[in-house]
Amino acid sequence: RRQRQMCKETDIAPYLLSNEAYTAEQGATAFDVLKVLCDENGISLKYQRKTYIQGIGGLNEKDCGGSSGWTYRVNGELIKKPASSYTLQNGDVIEGGMLQIQMNDE
Repeated sequence: RRQRQMCKETDIAPYLLSNEAYTAEQGATAFDVLKVLCDENGISLKYQRKTYIQGIGGLNEKDCGGSSGWTYRVNGELIKKPASSYTLQNGDVIEGGMLQIQMNDE
């Protein structure tokens, strides 16, 4: 059986920004806002060609298991395209978190 590493909620919490309003330029993407907020708050952001978020604040893909990675939601809806491809609209609410897909190897 393959061992699974589990991330606790307390491991993820320090990497999330609290609710704050942000005014972006028209045409800004979810990635643009994430990058600015990370820069302004001294949080490291590791990414590949702006299309794939590899890590935020030292919490990297696969840190919570082999199938884990960063995801984001806009207005509560899970977005399945790169953050750099999602153009924000006035009033949008962005949420991010670590997603772990559990696989059973029996």
